[in-house]
Amino acid sequence: MAKSKLDPTMTRYEIVTTMAAGCSDLAPILLSLLRSEDGYLDLLLLDMMGIRGFKLERFINDCCQRRIEKFNRTMMMVRNGVFEENEIITNLNFRQPIPFIDDNIKPEGTPSYDEDFPDNNYIWYRFCEMQHANFQVRFQEKLEQMRSLPKQLYKK
Repeated sequence: MAKSKLDPTMTRYEIVTTMAAGCSDLAPILLSLLRSEDGYLDLLLLDMMGIRGFKLERFINDCCQRRIEKFNRTMMMVRNGVFEENEIITNLNFRQPIPFIDDNIKPEGTPSYDEDFPDNNYIWYRFCEMQHANFQVRFQEKLEQMRSLPKQLYKK
């Protein structure tokens, strides 16, 4: 994990400026996250992975379609260990990151983004399993594309 820059003595302003790291478009989103129950903890987790500034902007914009509800559900999956840090960081380093959640893939009974999964719910575990399997397929395809790219550039 990267060195954390957040500390518990920081003001909201300091947290926002640290996490935004020059990406001023993130300020309103970060402020709304700090108002939520798990917002600070989510930002702390992302901070510990070194996801700030441009990478955080990609996480929110490209991986969560700039939707707070989708960000919250994605972070639930991150907190539950569905995605590994290496997968997350590598994905954010792609030119076009892959969304961690595909809205077209969900088991029957999956609540909408504005509703919570019940605790210890089979649907939640199935949802996570399906989303991660789908992500892995697209992630591996992207890695293969990246590996073959230099060969394509130098072929005559």
